[in-house]
Amino acid sequence: DETRPRTMRIDNGIAVNLRGVNHNPGAEPEDMVSLRIWADPERVITGRRRVVKAIADVREIIEKPKSGPKDPGEFVALLASKITTAIEPYVEEVADSIDELEDIVLDNSEKSVRARLAEARRTAVHLRRYIAPQRDAINALSLSDITLFDARSRIGLRETSDAVTRMTEEIDAARERAMILHEQIMDQRSEEMNRNMLILATATAVFLPLHFIVGLLGINVAGIPGADSPFAFWVVLGVSLTIGAALIGFFKSRGWI
Repeated sequence: DETRPRTMRIDNGIAVNLRGVNHNPGAEPEDMVSLRIWADPERVITGRRRVVKAIADVREIIEKPKSGPKDPGEFVALLASKITTAIEPYVEEVADSIDELEDIVLDNSEKSVRARLAEARRTAVHLRRYIAPQRDAINALSLSDITLFDARSRIGLRETSDAVTRMTEEIDAARERAMILHEQIMDQRSEEMNRNMLILATATAVFLPLHFIVGLLGINVAGIPGADSPFAFWVVLGVSLTIGAALIGFFKSRGWI
C-alpha cells in the first residue's frame, strides 16, 4: 500500500516502487502514477492502477525483433530509464516558467505574476515530493549487491540515478528561485507602497501650514487683517504659494522627494 518510491530486497528478489508522469486524460502531470515492480532471476511483475506510459514504451521495444532486455535486471533498468526520461520535460517546463516570470518581473512588464508564480512553486513541490525519493530508490538499485543486475544493468541504473539527481537539483533550484522571485515581488510592492505613502506625507506636510493660514483667516471675528483691502486676497495667495514652494524645495534638498 505504501506508494512512496523506494527499494526493498526480499530473499533473492527485489521490490521497487517508482513514480511516473500521469499522462491520463484530465490528470495533472505532477500527480505522478505509482508503479510497483517485483523482480527476481526468473521474472518481472509490474502492478499499477492507472496507465503508465513507460510500460507501453518498454513493450514497444520488446516487440521489436532482436531488441529489448535480455534478463530481469536489464528489464528493470530499462523501465527505470523510460520513467525518468518521461519526467524530464516537465522538470524543464517548471524551470522555463520560472525563467519567464523572472524576465517579466525584471522588466516590470507585468504586475500580476503572483498567481503564476504560486502555480509554478506548487508544481515544483509536487514533483520533488516523488522525484527525490525516486532518486534514492534507483540509487539503491544501482548499489545493491543482488545478483539480479549484471555490470551493464548497473551502469544503466547509475546513469538513470544521475539523471534523476540532476532533475532533483533542477527542481530545488527552481523552488529557491521562485522564493527569491516572490521576495523580490514583495519588495517591489513594499517599495511602491512606501513611495506612495511618501508622496501623501509630503502633500500633507505642504498643505498643513497652508490649511492653518486659511483656517486662521476664515474665522468670523472682527479685526482680521486686510478685511477691507482689495489686495489682501492676492497677498495671502502669494504668501501661501511662497510657503508651499519653500517646503517643496526643502524636501527636495533633503532627498525626501
